[in-house]
Amino acid sequence: MTPGDRSSGGHERKAQQRPPIVLTPTDRDKLLALIRELPVSANVRSAEFLREEVERADVATGDISPTLVVRMGSNVKFINDEGQRIHRARLVFPEEAREPRFISVLSPVGSALIGLGPGQSIRWTEPDGERSLTVLEVSGDARFHPRIGGVHEALIQDRRSRKLEFRSRTCRRNNYQHSLQGSAI
Repeated sequence: MTPGDRSSGGHERKAQQRPPIVLTPTDRDKLLALIRELPVSANVRSAEFLREEVERADVATGDISPTLVVRMGSNVKFINDEGQRIHRARLVFPEEAREPRFISVLSPVGSALIGLGPGQSIRWTEPDGERSLTVLEVSGDARFHPRIGGVHEALIQDRRSRKLEFRSRTCRRNNYQHSLQGSAI
């Protein structure tokens, strides 16, 4: 971080250079709560980067397709622009980042990914220099999608079974009416 980055003008200049990002209201609320509840021992620089990203993000008013933006639980394919290596990972909260392909939203890469869409790139500064990445592909995870998973999935399945049952009854009724019409002839 350069001295200019610490002043309010440097902060605004950095934020203006970053691409536009979008968050769901749920992700925004959870991320702000995470930042507020961080222990004193947390990495201040990473928390500050995440806070900057959350504060500058546009908040979606409606449903966002899980393939349009990186959100919590998204599976992301991205390229590290310095090393030109392609990575695949799932963006998760810090307590879930126990597996190799899980990236904590509190890590610099996780904070950089949140809210980006396919084709968007972001550049940020770390103590050892500038870093950048480009999102190639985003896909959702049913456990994190507000309309899929858990109770919501059960409701969807229940609705589907009711529709099938209704269609079945309608078909039986139509066949019965056909058979009555056929016998009257």
